[in-house]
Amino acid sequence: MKKVEAFELKPNSLDELKHNNIPVQKKLFSYRHFSHNRTIMYPHSTTIVFPMLLLCSSFLLSAQKSFNLRLLDSTTQQGIPYATIGLKVANTGGTSDLQGRYTFNIQEKNQSDTLIISCIGYKSKIVPVKTLAESTMNSFELIPIVYEMDEVAIYPNPGSGSLILNPIEKKRYEMSIGSTGFLQQIASFFPRPKNIENFYLESIKILTSSGKGSSFRLRVYENNAKLNGPGADILISPLIVKVKEHLQQIDLSHYKIKVPENGFYIAVEWLKIKENIIQFRSKESETIIAYEPYIKSYRVSNAKDLTSWSLNYKNEWQRLAAGFNLAIEVTLLGVQ
Repeated sequence: MKKVEAFELKPNSLDELKHNNIPVQKKLFSYRHFSHNRTIMYPHSTTIVFPMLLLCSSFLLSAQKSFNLRLLDSTTQQGIPYATIGLKVANTGGTSDLQGRYTFNIQEKNQSDTLIISCIGYKSKIVPVKTLAESTMNSFELIPIVYEMDEVAIYPNPGSGSLILNPIEKKRYEMSIGSTGFLQQIASFFPRPKNIENFYLESIKILTSSGKGSSFRLRVYENNAKLNGPGADILISPLIVKVKEHLQQIDLSHYKIKVPENGFYIAVEWLKIKENIIQFRSKESETIIAYEPYIKSYRVSNAKDLTSWSLNYKNEWQRLAAGFNLAIEVTLLGVQ
């Protein structure tokens, strides 16, 4: 199955794009972050943009093998829901269901590739594709991570008040970002304010342009000083967010997350499950498969102001080189 990584610009109404064969024009883009430099454009002023996987019916005839996987907690032997399974070289993958099951169709040319299996709260596992069996269930046990918990945070003087970072109001949102299979997550970086000694994460707001009824996993990472990018999880509990309307409001106060000195990242992890899938056809009869929700974004003219990152299935974090920041607002509680 051939993969094309690109941008897609589309009109205001997602239903309009799903149910109408809208004419498209192809045009080269200079975004080096995407290898094929191809875009599909729709002539509308308000657009949605996301990295794209194009599936053409002729490619579906390529030789491939189907593998059934099940991921288990090594302690409880229970299935692990919403674990990420990805091909390292091919840079594609998906998400296990509520029972920890996933069926992976892998092309013949990728039989020498490697699976990377990961989930928050567990140690990752690396599995060569050539060791998988087609005729039986391939079960893998993931080992839970034992975290050293800090002392329970007590707010001795919450009178310092709240501080809002990246307020989402009064911004012009030109595009939205979603995933079509080669991105796992997108994240925004937030520096730690200097004026108060201790800050705790109180709440988060995320603007979405579609995807009511879909779900995603919220991740919070520390800043890796060596890589200057997302590091270890600091929200160690799996947090699945069900999309309601365009504004997602998430209360984090009960997690008592102290803001690290080097700053932190708020990330949206797409769940590649059937409830989140949408698909439609382009003028060339190419089937486009995407995953909701789409996160709104606003244009940034100065490269120094870019705060957005993306994670692929190679487990590589990269700056999102599209010139847009995400509509993610954070409220901090200052404690003296």
